[in-house]
Amino acid sequence: MLFLLLSRCSIVAMLVGLPMLIGCGGGVATPKTAKVTGVVTYKSQPVVGATVTFTAPKSSRTGVGVTDAKGEFTVGTFGASDGAVLGDHVVTVAKRQVSTEQKKPEEYAKSMAGGPGGNLKPVIPGSE
Repeated sequence: MLFLLLSRCSIVAMLVGLPMLIGCGGGVATPKTAKVTGVVTYKSQPVVGATVTFTAPKSSRTGVGVTDAKGEFTVGTFGASDGAVLGDHVVTVAKRQVSTEQKKPEEYAKSMAGGPGGNLKPVIPGSE
C-alpha cells in the first residue's frame, strides 16, 4: 500500500515538475542576424585556417568563422552559420602560425635576448 502511495506521489511530482523543467519554449529573443560569407586571401592565395571575427560594439555577441581550404568562411553568432548581428562591426582576421623549426636551447635564448649581443645567458641544467 505504501509503495502505491509513493508511486502516485512520484507520478504527480513528475507531471507537475516536468513543465517547469521544459519551460514554455519561448526562451530569450535573439537579435536579428544577416548571413555573412567571404574569402580571405594573402598575395592572391587563399588563407587556410584563419579565424574571422565580427565584433559589434553595441552587441554582447560576436560572430566567428574559420576559413577552409579555399579561404572561404561563413560567420555564425548563435548557430554555426546564422550570420552576424545587424549593425556596424569591427572585423579581424587572425591566423596563428606554429613554427616546426627546432632550436637548441642556446640558440633560443639568444633569439629571445635580442641576438648574440643580448644580455641574457642561457642556463641549462646539468651543463654548469
